[in-house]
Amino acid sequence: MTIAKGLEHVLLSSSVRFGSQPDSPELLERYLKSCGTAASHMSVPQQREYWESVFDLLMETYCDTAVAAHWRCLCLDNVHRALGELSLLAQIDGEDETLRRCLRLLRSYTDYLPTAYSTSNPTSMR
Repeated sequence: MTIAKGLEHVLLSSSVRFGSQPDSPELLERYLKSCGTAASHMSVPQQREYWESVFDLLMETYCDTAVAAHWRCLCLDNVHRALGELSLLAQIDGEDETLRRCLRLLRSYTDYLPTAYSTSNPTSMR
């Protein structure tokens, strides 16, 4: 990855995490595409760590009530992409602990946190 591409990816990550452009869903698509490109140049263990960090970023964004509700939902709607990559990696080398950890986190977050559009959590509607 060139320095320019690396910098662009860091800026995309930050924009996704803080929902700086909540009315631009193509930003998230560009970020995830950039993740796929970056991961394709890594070893399997590096890819696993990388996709785990993508999962974490999407879930952190979902949990952040300071971020626009529709952006949080968009991040939650796309978390399956990181999980899908982790699942493929688990099939390659049989190491599925990371995938299971992420699935447990997803289950607990979605069980205990109201959805971003829930009327029972008025602070989430920003």
